[in-house]
Amino acid sequence: MIPNLTDDRLAKLRDQYADNPRPIELAELFDLLSNPLRLKIVMLLTKQDELCVSELTEILQTKQATISHALRPLRDADVLTTHKLGQQVCYRLVKPKLFRGLTDVPLDKRGSSLALRFWQ
Repeated sequence: MIPNLTDDRLAKLRDQYADNPRPIELAELFDLLSNPLRLKIVMLLTKQDELCVSELTEILQTKQATISHALRPLRDADVLTTHKLGQQVCYRLVKPKLFRGLTDVPLDKRGSSLALRFWQ
């Protein structure tokens, strides 16, 4: 038994965390964002409300097929929504505020992530 927790507090924490699906959902989201190209796309879409595949191809200097391949898991996970603009398919984040907080990591003067330096 953990000495600093009462039985009531222990039971409450167990009820909140033992079968909580939230960590699984967050792990799946972080897995999606672990791909650098997908993360770049999400970061771009936090700065620009909407981008078409051709714009992403130009900005990221990557082939259209590579961009489309990176977009599919984000769309399948309902991170992105799409609409057609003529022949173009355009993308936007479903919950942009969530991703702004995740991707706006401050950098120090050397360009290192402060969050990463914290763990060193």
